[in-house]
Amino acid sequence: MSAIALLLFSPVWVIRIVAALILVIAMYELLSAEQCKHVGVSIAAYAFAASCPFLDLVQGFSLMWVALLAYMLLLAFFLILSHETVRFEQCANLLALSVMIILPIAGLAYIRAIPVHGKAYLFFPLIIAWFSDMGAYFTGSFFGKHKLCEKISPKKTVEGFFGGIVIAVIFSLLGAFIYQVAVLNAQGLSISYWMVALIALVTAPISVLGDLFCSVIKRHRGIKDFGNIFPGHGGILDRFDSLIFVAPILYILCQVLPLIQ
Repeated sequence: MSAIALLLFSPVWVIRIVAALILVIAMYELLSAEQCKHVGVSIAAYAFAASCPFLDLVQGFSLMWVALLAYMLLLAFFLILSHETVRFEQCANLLALSVMIILPIAGLAYIRAIPVHGKAYLFFPLIIAWFSDMGAYFTGSFFGKHKLCEKISPKKTVEGFFGGIVIAVIFSLLGAFIYQVAVLNAQGLSISYWMVALIALVTAPISVLGDLFCSVIKRHRGIKDFGNIFPGHGGILDRFDSLIFVAPILYILCQVLPLIQ
């Protein structure tokens, strides 16, 4: 509930700072998974992670490319400087995971910064990811018979996969209806339910892709969880894995699709 209150009532700059803190912790988990202990590489990685939620601030100028270029140059510099202790594979993996995990999660801050309805839009990736995951768990528990990716995630089933999509669509529509009644009716605006359903239908499977992607990384690194910041539930990345691809895709969709008119 405190997390929901934070999203509802905090200004955009607070969300950006909280996102930066989350991403720094996530970067720590990635550095640990890669067993990278080089101080310079770690500082460069933390700086990149902390900057990600702010890279959309300057309109008409891509701070994102500047940050990526600076990050790549620093990694190259420390690889050359400490080539005996820093492996190329570490730097390459760290750069790839930063682009494929850290930067996409920052999309949550970008969604919140969308003018007027950013608060509402921010709930869509959370609803889709959470209810897709919960729906997959419950439908898989009751009806699951066929394994989805047994060698990667033994508990996931095909039935749970499709059940999660259905549940995500239903609760996305329910969330849209609540926002319509609580906010939009008073403003004389309306939400496009069919677009909400379409977005949920498209992004719910992508949330599963993010989950499986992180599971593959953990298997390759021989770890059960990325961290233990949430006792019994793993680390930050274990909680945000289903959002890593949903957040940036939904940010793009919210820019081009007229969800609210």
